[in-house]
Amino acid sequence: MSVKNLFSSNKFKFNLTGERFKGNNFDLTVTGLNIPGIQLGIVPIGTSIRQIERPGDNITFNDLTVEFLITEDFDEYIEIYNWMNDLRNFKQTEFDNTILSDGKLILLTNKSNPNIIFTFIDIFPVDLNDLDLTLNTADGESVRGSVTFKFLDFTIDKIN
Repeated sequence: MSVKNLFSSNKFKFNLTGERFKGNNFDLTVTGLNIPGIQLGIVPIGTSIRQIERPGDNITFNDLTVEFLITEDFDEYIEIYNWMNDLRNFKQTEFDNTILSDGKLILLTNKSNPNIIFTFIDIFPVDLNDLDLTLNTADGESVRGSVTFKFLDFTIDKIN
């Protein structure tokens, strides 16, 4: 029996891709994120004895929340802020490739090689959380932002 290595929760990369980012990946310096939960709907079926439940065909996903470091030029924060404003001004009668994007979460092995890729399809930000600025922090302490995304679906691909 082979021994399996345990996953270290600090071995991952996250980036956003698509037209919005002009063919470049938009990398956030991520300090934490969640892999969203998934729920399968159920179909209740009535019988003469009792109601039973069977698997349905509807899947819902929890939100993807990403915590990231803010650089002194605020590029990451401003990019997400502008994206949210573009979404607000988007008219459903038009289609614009810059409105939605894809997100990739790449889980790394203990040797920092790509191992598993979660691809979040048609991702968009819905909540850019407060930034706490204070004078009572130690020198060099970085400001962190947090953004919550909705998405259509996600896939999981193993590299090996």
